[in-house]
Amino acid sequence: MQPAVLRLKQLGPIRAEVENNEVWWRDWVEALDGLNTPVTDEEAIALAALFSDCEDRSTYFTLVHVIETAPGWPIASILNLTGNEWIDVLKVRWDNYKKR
Repeated sequence: MQPAVLRLKQLGPIRAEVENNEVWWRDWVEALDGLNTPVTDEEAIALAALFSDCEDRSTYFTLVHVIETAPGWPIASILNLTGNEWIDVLKVRWDNYKKR
């Protein structure tokens, strides 16, 4: 697994207790910027676990785009997740792609 994914997993999802922590954000964005695409299916699954209900749309759209580069996309174990608007975004994007 690439170092940037491991670092993001270590930092965990965006959450209330880190929203105002500049050091945490710097580290998170550096790791996000360090992602190499395409990611593996395993990396995509790990990245999908980082979604939380957060208002930082630009950060999470970056994750959406990276997840979609996995060779096995769509990945059922990701699309079967529920209760998160970002997983719903992935589902809608996949549904729209299939309609083309």
